[in-house]
Amino acid sequence: MEYFWGLFPTLIESFLLWVFNTTSFVPFRVFNILMGGVSVYLVYAISKKYFTHRIALIASGLAAILPVFWEVDTSGMLDPVGIMFLLLGLYMYESRPFSSGVCFALASLSHIEFWFLSFAMIASHWIYGRSGTRLVPSLVGWLTPMVPYFWFMQTRTGDWLYAFRWNYLSSIAGTWIKDVTVPFEAQIVPRGVAVTFLVLSGALALRFLKRRPHSYPLHVLFLAYIGMKGMIFGLSAYVVPYIAMHQLGRFLLDRLLAINYYYVSILLAIAIERFPRQASSHLEGIRRLHLGRKQALLSVAALVYLASFSYVRYEYFNPTYYVPYVSQVELAEYILGQYRGGTILSSLVIVNYWVVNHGVNYQSVVGSIYMPTSNLAESYAWLIKHNVTWLIADQNVKHSLPILADGLTHPPFYVMRGPIVYYVDQAELRRAAGA
Repeated sequence: MEYFWGLFPTLIESFLLWVFNTTSFVPFRVFNILMGGVSVYLVYAISKKYFTHRIALIASGLAAILPVFWEVDTSGMLDPVGIMFLLLGLYMYESRPFSSGVCFALASLSHIEFWFLSFAMIASHWIYGRSGTRLVPSLVGWLTPMVPYFWFMQTRTGDWLYAFRWNYLSSIAGTWIKDVTVPFEAQIVPRGVAVTFLVLSGALALRFLKRRPHSYPLHVLFLAYIGMKGMIFGLSAYVVPYIAMHQLGRFLLDRLLAINYYYVSILLAIAIERFPRQASSHLEGIRRLHLGRKQALLSVAALVYLASFSYVRYEYFNPTYYVPYVSQVELAEYILGQYRGGTILSSLVIVNYWVVNHGVNYQSVVGSIYMPTSNLAESYAWLIKHNVTWLIADQNVKHSLPILADGLTHPPFYVMRGPIVYYVDQAELRRAAGA
């Protein structure tokens, strides 16, 4: 695996692939569904802990029927595991600070962004709770799984902060998307909205610091995430590809915002439970339906949640996202029809998944991110070492082999489909490299 990604869910997925002797994502997707179910229960437990039983029932019910979670929790992504451990850490926050810290660490090992949330929650023991006796065991709990992880990363990559550093360089600084350009005027509104959420989350966090309600850990967790996302999308290069590929609509229901919808469910439940009684007297339709104010509001919220399914379905099957999927399957089928051995150089996830599930050994598929870019001789040597016979010319490949930028044949690289898929003649490659 690439150590850029969360280690903990990847180990779980690898274990499931081994147990079921398969290359399919289905076992891990089923596991994610179970994690989503646990998260819904934790929403209930957390809401009951900080508020009331009725609010807990409403919040967990709303979380259970939100179509965004149907999409996120049935995916093969790493987030559902991390979200579950974040919520579990929140549930044990005051009563078991050490165990809470361990849960935050497991969340951190699932998604690099959860490092920030872990730091925020651990520091809040002192900032909000004025409790060093909880801060220390919480920090020790976080370090208990993280120290072995740091050692592992140091021994494998020479950089114990490898994942953190590359997430910053690729996502925040934009190293991996430097070729993506978007006019400044197209960025104003998305960045403005993101910065607005950053400012609002900071202001609310300061308000809770002044008032320090019993439920402050819940608000700190979710506001920290909103603030972090506001900073990332408002002030860094991360939002540029979403704008360039017209994916801002899908972004609203993407895994990146899933945590926020748990907060929305809890806040809606609080609003429904505490909705002023006199306001319902103005709703004539409620009286005609013989519904109480809370039942009416809950029904409206549930209908809005379920109505969002049509939007989720539209975005999920939007040609903007679906066509590239079909195109990658077609590329994979083309390569499989011509493949006679060797290594396939590809960073297209769907291509890789498709060829592995149709007979190509997983060890014969390598990502272009590992390809050296310093000089042509090293690139040739790397291709020879890995016996690359097919390659998909993405930006990493073109940086390593600038001659492919024109999309034409340049022996030993023979363009086979569009300017994208190339066959590599290893005999010619060795002669060109003088090997």
